Amino acid sequence: MTRIGLTEQSDAFLQNLAAEKGYSTHTIRAYGHDLAEFADYAVRGAGLSGGEEKRSLTIDDIDNLTVRGYLGLLHRKNEKVTIARKLSVLRSFFRHLVRHRLTDEDPTAAILTPKHSRRMPSYLSVDDMFRLLDQTSDDTVLGLRNQALFETLYGSGIRVSELTGLNVFDVDVSSGCLRVTGKGNRERLVPVGEKALDRIQVYRDRLLEKTGIGMADDGPLFLNKNKGRLSARSVAR
Repeated sequence: MTRIGLTEQSDAFLQNLAAEKGYSTHTIRAYGHDLAEFADYAVRGAGLSGGEEKRSLTIDDIDNLTVRGYLGLLHRKNEKVTIARKLSVLRSFFRHLVRHRLTDEDPTAAILTPKHSRRMPSYLSVDDMFRLLDQTSDDTVLGLRNQALFETLYGSGIRVSELTGLNVFDVDVSSGCLRVTGKGNRERLVPVGEKALDRIQVYRDRLLEKTGIGMADDGPLFLNKNKGRLSARSVAR
């Protein structure tokens, strides 16, 4: 089998994630960082150094011991959840190589994922949520918008990034659902509470009254003070 460069195939794998998997730029950057870190370790393990030597490292130079040595190094300075994530990246990479017949063996196949305890997510109680909603009780356009967006988050369970990505035509009042675009640009229908739909209507009615922007034309559902799309950072603030 032809000796295939590790760095070359890492670059091709990242391009595949973007073109075929629809991964976000942030995710691809994180995968690239982890693969580059592994390649640096493999270069040192092979007794090489420098950029040109790194380019000469091939898939055939990587075996089970290389991966285990890399994980051993990670154990000195990383949490188990981080190690598990980095191993997951390597698994995806080598499975990609095997699937495309660029190598015969997956050096990560016999390696177990480190077990880590699952922390319970933090959340607001019902009373806390009601107190939060009471803090946004003014009837200005921005106040009504904040009531609508918090009710929508509470009533649907969608991510903040999904909330800010909503457009007017993504709201289907008749079915009580939102058309949400999530990770990988995948769309799904999400039920939302009747109170959230009422709040959205009140907000958009006041927005129409003050700015002339109604629900008849598609566009961002939640607007900032400059009439542009509200950002996730603004929601957090």
